[in-house]
Amino acid sequence: MTSPPTTALPDTVHHLLAQGEPWVGMGESALTEFIVEFAPAAVTRGHIARYVRTTTDLAHAGDRMTPAILQRMLRRVRDIGHAVVIPVCERCGRERIIGRAPDERRVCKPCTDALRG
Repeated sequence: MTSPPTTALPDTVHHLLAQGEPWVGMGESALTEFIVEFAPAAVTRGHIARYVRTTTDLAHAGDRMTPAILQRMLRRVRDIGHAVVIPVCERCGRERIIGRAPDERRVCKPCTDALRG
């Protein structure tokens, strides 16, 4: 039995293109290819799609609530030459993958460990 087709990829591409740069500058086919290469698993693309539907400016908001997978994706977009704003740790201000600390702040792992210590 085959699984039903997913609309996560086309929906993600559509929502990102609607947000403007850098996505429009990448173009639809290159953006689609980028997402498939970055997130080869359909389940990961589904996670990305769910978050992308809830934001209006993923590339420039610097939102600390951005899930780790999308923080990684933004870094990759920056690495290929596009201007994006990467969320930073609330505690140290460094650009690291951030998550929820015990006190509910959005901080990096070293700061989470320091808060727990």
